[in-house]
Amino acid sequence: VLTDLQCVPGEIEISNSIEGKVHIGMLKAAQYIDSEITEELYKLQSNAEYKDYEIIICGHSLGAGTASLLGLIWRYSDNSKMKDIPFTIYSFASPCIVDDTIRSKCLEDGKLNIISIANSTDIVTRVGIQGVKRMVGRVQIIMDYEKATKGFVDEIYAIAMDGDAIDSAEKYTEEQQTFFNDLNGIKVDEDEIL
Repeated sequence: VLTDLQCVPGEIEISNSIEGKVHIGMLKAAQYIDSEITEELYKLQSNAEYKDYEIIICGHSLGAGTASLLGLIWRYSDNSKMKDIPFTIYSFASPCIVDDTIRSKCLEDGKLNIISIANSTDIVTRVGIQGVKRMVGRVQIIMDYEKATKGFVDEIYAIAMDGDAIDSAEKYTEEQQTFFNDLNGIKVDEDEIL
């Protein structure tokens, strides 16, 4: 639970060429797992009996994010013993864990072997910190407008349900158009991108 509650970005330099922001709670969990199992896995993989084995790590949700970050550390960390050992990460329903800078570098490199599986309707896999903050801001705007003008939201809903009204700005009052502009104008801290 504590790892999940640390839903804030933290800076990481995985290698000389890959750095950016990651989910700090899952990073700490991945670093802990790395410190606990990497040496033993490396020894096993070095043993001729296990030389042809591939290491497979699976995780779901919080565990998927942790497993994915472990894969990043193993593949790209300058001092990783696992860099040249065959492994695959299967990540089921992982939340957003890295910023666009890290994501882009890893995709550009093409060496990362993380297979991510996500249900298209799973909100956890689709929404990052910014998305949640925007949603909270929009809910607050809706509540403020409704509080100031009782029935405001019902009026907009009725207009929206009237066929092609959504594409027709002239059907909305000036106050209703301001409301939509306010909803679309939500700003969030760009340092919290995940």
